[in-house]
Amino acid sequence: MSRKYLDQFLSLRCAGDVLNEVGPINNAAKEITESMAVITTIRGLTLNKPMHYSLVDMCAGNQLTGVLAAYLLPVKDVIGVDIRIGKSIRAKRYRYVQHDIIEPGFEPPPYTILVAVHACEELALRVIDLYLANPNYEHFVLMPCCIKRDELSGSEYNFLRSLRVPKPALWALHLAQKAGGRIKRDMNCISPANYVITASKEDDIGTIPIN
Repeated sequence: MSRKYLDQFLSLRCAGDVLNEVGPINNAAKEITESMAVITTIRGLTLNKPMHYSLVDMCAGNQLTGVLAAYLLPVKDVIGVDIRIGKSIRAKRYRYVQHDIIEPGFEPPPYTILVAVHACEELALRVIDLYLANPNYEHFVLMPCCIKRDELSGSEYNFLRSLRVPKPALWALHLAQKAGGRIKRDMNCISPANYVITASKEDDIGTIPIN
């Protein structure tokens, strides 16, 4: 098991503040490494254009990813969005919006990076739809988890399954194709669903380089 992301997180001066803001966290090691994988993915993008982007953490859950981004990344602001009532957070440049993503009404700022960590089944598909439909979402990062199994059908997936490709990889491939992006497996993330999907509308290949 890699400790890279855990050690990086624990070495941060803000680690205690972040945990105090969002805790308690179930399965903290897993969730910290998932959030650190997303932060690592978009760090270079935000450093190249400091204070240019907003960040929306969709399906924010305990708000760990969004709060960590607010502390670590040079973004204009961070918005956590989830259907649940959110815990009050005091981090600068961070706010929370209670909203059901299957309903219209939430409008992101221009020049927004959309991220979603452990979005399950239909939610992963819905987040992709939001990214594709709204031009304000310029970049996209998704770490999916639970698989919507009836989406994985047809000869292509049957063939890949015959080659013993694991189902989390097939699900990530399916989602990446829908988003017009690409996938990478991040072995520093402590999760069986450690696939990062990235996409971008700023260039022809539709991807964010993963650091």
